[in-house]
Amino acid sequence: MYKRRVEAGAAVPVVALLRPLWLGLLRDPAALWAGRGVLSEGWRWLSILRRAGVPVLTRHVALSVSGDGAAERLVIARHDGRGRPVPGTEQRFAADTIAFNHGFTANSDLARMAGAETRFDPRRGGWLPVRDSDGATSVAGLFAARTAVCMVDGLVQRFRTRGALAAAL
Repeated sequence: MYKRRVEAGAAVPVVALLRPLWLGLLRDPAALWAGRGVLSEGWRWLSILRRAGVPVLTRHVALSVSGDGAAERLVIARHDGRGRPVPGTEQRFAADTIAFNHGFTANSDLARMAGAETRFDPRRGGWLPVRDSDGATSVAGLFAARTAVCMVDGLVQRFRTRGALAAAL
């Protein structure tokens, strides 16, 4: 989201990340290799932000978002490695839009809330809807595609196509 805003000329005051970028990459080399396309895209996005002069801060947490009826200010702080803010490291930014990301994890919340059967698959992102070859879930008329089913690059490309087909049904 922030990459598109920068490309459109919007002012992005900061991108604050919970962890250093490299930390997650070292945990699972096989997943790193399988998701190399997503990783490459992420590095391209990061370079766009850096060229635009957007500070990318790691080991930071959001403390508050405030404003009069809408977002106007964001306060972040460095954390101690366990998510607890370090006193005295607070930084304030004027911002009318705040975007939060939970990372590269498949998001099957809507399918689960609709009652679709799920199974845990740590290699593909956690709890995922059980689907047939057309993307249909256990709930009649409910199809799951894209980040609801996987975050591995090659599969994301495949599910983009299936998502378009599912939307046309």
